[in-house]
Amino acid sequence: MKDILKNIFYFIYDLFTEHPKSNGESYILHMYFALKISILCLLASCFLIIHSIFPFLFKYTGSFLIEYAYDICNRRISTTKGGWPDDDGMW
Repeated sequence: MKDILKNIFYFIYDLFTEHPKSNGESYILHMYFALKISILCLLASCFLIIHSIFPFLFKYTGSFLIEYAYDICNRRISTTKGGWPDDDGMW
């Protein structure tokens, strides 16, 4: 029974850490990065919704936030091994 619980624990642990490890990150660091990008995209979406209704408001804010998130992702991808996933034919 103890071995079964141990195997279950390691299986669940691997589910949460395999992808971050493949990018050279800890689970916490990967979570921080993903949350940062998702919050930037959420803010950009809010500004763009407002801009769609009132075109005179936030003329450049949504675009700026999207470009900023894109730049952050590109800098991160260039520092991880292998570059973009499609470089290896993965996507």
